Amino acid sequence: MAVPVGKENLRVTLAWDDCAGIDGLYTATNFSASKLCNDLDLYLISPSGKFYFPWRIDPLPIEKIDLSGNAVPWSSDTFGIERIKESDMPKAKRYCGKNDAVRDECFDHLNNVEVVDVDNPEQGTWQVVVRGTAVREGNVNGDAQLASIVSDFTLTESSCQIMHPYKAQNHLECEYALGDNLEAFVTFDEKTFVGGGDTITLSDDSGKILGKYAGNALAGKRIRMKSSKLKVELESDNDSSQGYGFEIRRIEKVPFSIAPLFLPAIKSRRR
Repeated sequence: MAVPVGKENLRVTLAWDDCAGIDGLYTATNFSASKLCNDLDLYLISPSGKFYFPWRIDPLPIEKIDLSGNAVPWSSDTFGIERIKESDMPKAKRYCGKNDAVRDECFDHLNNVEVVDVDNPEQGTWQVVVRGTAVREGNVNGDAQLASIVSDFTLTESSCQIMHPYKAQNHLECEYALGDNLEAFVTFDEKTFVGGGDTITLSDDSGKILGKYAGNALAGKRIRMKSSKLKVELESDNDSSQGYGFEIRRIEKVPFSIAPLFLPAIKSRRR
């Protein structure tokens, strides 16, 4: 989506109807776990490569007490009062560290409505990313659950194609904006992996190939480059060996004029 200059707010919302859960699945040891069958996660990537995550809040305590304040053992038919103090009610949060990396704790795994708010969003093309942290197998055709995305600005079809796991005989590609006059450090997620015979190719804004990788050679790898964009292409052959695909975990950018200042810091001192 294209965000004009001078806007004060940006909001993107993801919502979906989850399918029915499994009766009797939760016990005294896991009853506070997420009840989502299909857990989708929403995040945004700004034109400069910064990540923005949905609002989330820690769940309240689920300890049961009776009218005298004594703890009540949990069971499927337990009735009682929940012991909740004012200190147990934290404020909702939407930031995750420096917002420079995609980590599991940055997402909401409890609700089927997720909202990302950005104050004073930068001008340019933003990417809206939805990933399936957990998607029930066979969730297709008549059993499929529909997901909807709503934005303050017009959403257009993305040139970024990512699928986990990817399908056989497929070509996926994604371009990441890195900005002008910047040196970028791009870190791939540890899950990045392609099956036998499949490859991931990296190229810069001039079309120059920076490298071709197989297997898990890109997993956790940090790529240094001077380019306004990074193009990632995945080629899959027609066999039964596929992998997770690719995912970028972190994008760091340093102006060319600042980069040389870091060099003396790594030189050993004379004695």
